[in-house]
Amino acid sequence: MKFLLLSLFLSVFAISSIFCTPLDQPKTIQKWKELKEKLEKVDPSKLSDLVFMNHLIQYNENYENKTKLLSGSARGEPQYLGCYKDHRRQRMFRGYAEKGSNAMHIDGCIDKCRLYKFAYAGVQSGDECYCGNAAPQAAYNAKLAESSCSYKCSSVAHRHEMCGGDWASSVYTTGYTVTRQDENGYVIGEHSSYSKNEWERH
Repeated sequence: MKFLLLSLFLSVFAISSIFCTPLDQPKTIQKWKELKEKLEKVDPSKLSDLVFMNHLIQYNENYENKTKLLSGSARGEPQYLGCYKDHRRQRMFRGYAEKGSNAMHIDGCIDKCRLYKFAYAGVQSGDECYCGNAAPQAAYNAKLAESSCSYKCSSVAHRHEMCGGDWASSVYTTGYTVTRQDENGYVIGEHSSYSKNEWERH
């Protein structure tokens, strides 16, 4: 049983790591559906990371189905916003996740989030990258001292860079700006309650 769970765990992250197109393209959405089918066959309580991946999939399905992309443009240079607290059940960024990379570095994460059309990027634990379109929420993501984001990036060539910490993300803007409209016609801003409400439903 343990071997089966481990194999499925590895296959889940193998699939999640090969997404090469933005979430609003049919091919990528199909990959999310395939990943969801695999997750439904496993008891999530046995592997805590699968709980997060399941939340991530459901959140993105709702986000794509219930919001409308009004505009998006790649302009401006990336900027560092600071070190912010993250939580297992209330993730700061939920658009894309890459975990366990042995080649993680700041620009690599920013470039990936920008390519996937996200406004924010966060590196965490030295080898994780997260993307999203909502700024860190003060009520959930407290700004931390820089010493909390002191893990060296896993990329050998970028070991001088700091890639977050333990449940702490080094957060950057990507230079990409995006505007979405919810199902009621309201424009979703940087501090919209949409993310919080949708996330807490799952």
